[in-house]
Amino acid sequence: MTIPELYPDLTRLLGEYFSLETARNGARYRDAVLVFVLTEPHSTLLQTASDAKAILAVDSELAAFEAFVREVGLDFATLGEGVTVEDWLADVVTLISGSV
Repeated sequence: MTIPELYPDLTRLLGEYFSLETARNGARYRDAVLVFVLTEPHSTLLQTASDAKAILAVDSELAAFEAFVREVGLDFATLGEGVTVEDWLADVVTLISGSV
């Protein structure tokens, strides 16, 4: 199975962030997470946070998610120097958990 098949909501959130980033030329991904939190059902939020935690808990899952991000051409360097996929996932968990 592919990352989008395994983690569809998290993949959609990732895509929405980068779409917002491109449209606003420097959007904060916290804005994208806030929009996600405000517009998605509670069950989707819980699943997205759970998926992010699962990826963070298993090195091979994190490596697969990082490979997917590179494969689709998303660049976390646009978030700031040294920001990684792992940082983004951990922050998504924190932001969603604080909102549900």
